[in-house]
Amino acid sequence: MEKPKLDMDTRVDITMAISRYLRAKEDFRVAGAAFNETIAKLQAILPANTRYVASNYGTYYLVETRSDGAFDITEIENI
Repeated sequence: MEKPKLDMDTRVDITMAISRYLRAKEDFRVAGAAFNETIAKLQAILPANTRYVASNYGTYYLVETRSDGAFDITEIENI
């Protein structure tokens, strides 16, 4: 099988795309770890079987927890 010949622009484009991919992959890994850590912390501090409203920068959220430690956070229009 003959290798395709890539011109300089194509090779630069490939290199830049790979660099963006690798940065995004690392950003995704870090964000995923932070997300998982936050979920674990919320599960540890949220009381079970409760409902309450939380506010974040003027947006309101209904927080519902269950006895198994799971929770849902749903945006609501107003309180």
